Amino acid sequence: MNLNKSLLAKINNHNEPSTFKEAYKHAYWMDAMMLEYKALMKNGTWDLVLDSTAKNVIRNKWIYKINYNLEGEIKKYKSRLVAKGVTQKYGVDYEEKFSLVGNMAMVRLIHSLLASQDWKVL
Repeated sequence: MNLNKSLLAKINNHNEPSTFKEAYKHAYWMDAMMLEYKALMKNGTWDLVLDSTAKNVIRNKWIYKINYNLEGEIKKYKSRLVAKGVTQKYGVDYEEKFSLVGNMAMVRLIHSLLASQDWKVL
């Protein structure tokens, strides 16, 4: 794919924040974070707990990305709340995992179902 210079200039003109402190100053990033938070709460993904020395609390971090359309214009502001797995402790919570993405077995199952029923993916 050959991108022209004006398209790259448009994309490079926008900055993605690297910290919450940078992002919370802008309503569009706050809206993106609120959408992510609501989705996490709706899905029962995690529990908000008070910080305690009795338990290991897994820290988190907000990640920010801008999606662009083919013309290089902003399509969507996206944010994800991710766990900092490096804060897990062996023997306490080391075996616990979470992933927002499906596993390959599920992908293969869906593909075989689509193929066997001759369904089309839109």
